[in-house]
Amino acid sequence: MNPSESGNLGDVFRAHSGSDSVAVVDLYDPANPREFTYRDFDAACDAVANGLLVAGMEPGDRVGILALNRVEFLEVLFGAMRAGCVPVMINVKLPDDTVEYIIRDAGMKAVFADGDQAARVPSDVRTVTFEDGADRFDDFKVASDAPFPSFFPGRGDIAEQPYTSGSTGRPKGVLLDHIGQVWMIDKIVKSRDIRADDCSVISAPLYHKNALLAVKSALSAGGRIVIFSRFDAKEYIRAIERYRLTMLTGVPTMYALILQQEALLDETDLSSVRNCSMGSAPASDSLLDNLAARFPHAKLNLNYGI
Repeated sequence: MNPSESGNLGDVFRAHSGSDSVAVVDLYDPANPREFTYRDFDAACDAVANGLLVAGMEPGDRVGILALNRVEFLEVLFGAMRAGCVPVMINVKLPDDTVEYIIRDAGMKAVFADGDQAARVPSDVRTVTFEDGADRFDDFKVASDAPFPSFFPGRGDIAEQPYTSGSTGRPKGVLLDHIGQVWMIDKIVKSRDIRADDCSVISAPLYHKNALLAVKSALSAGGRIVIFSRFDAKEYIRAIERYRLTMLTGVPTMYALILQQEALLDETDLSSVRNCSMGSAPASDSLLDNLAARFPHAKLNLNYGI
């Protein structure tokens, strides 16, 4: 990895910002895939950072994201960090009162949301929608010909603030700093041998660290990511052959559901897969054995404690 001189987590793929190779394939609408080069994706992240400054945001301000997986989610994620703001990813499956609790607890100055999620944001918090609305995301972004001068974080400056599930009480914000996260991404890229010719699939939700880790490590290496709005086992399998996926990512339950699709797996070319990465929950020996049998040329990587 060639980390940006800024040390900002939002800059983990800056080394590839001038590349015209594909960075993101967005399957939010599977019938109409959208492809974004590193050059265009980097410029879009910068435009979000510029928009945040124009809106009066300052380093340390919290910015919420309430949406399914899509490229706009990532533009806000990386753009906010470049501006020194702290993106807070909100689980769209949570009930309305818990969503409001997280927004209040984090002290969010604005929330970027899917059109069908916008009404869940309290009326006194600015809501920028990814679809048509009074405050549109495309209008929020401020394009510039010059690269955005990213915030230089010091020790302890927070990069992002995901929330726990709240299974034993209220969800709690987890403070992840730039220095620790950049260090972690560097170690993951090297230890997993993630390369520029890799193509990774992301279908776990981006509000969870599982998908966030996979996105950052793949992009920092200059690879390509294919993003689904949500997990669908059959579409996941079809994408392996369609996009020649080399890196599979997810949680054990997702892999178990994939392995159940035996007929589809039998008729799909799986030879491109060289790495299966999973975490977030225990994986049984049976699951790992079955996965190894189905993908005999792939390494199985278990992530824990990230």
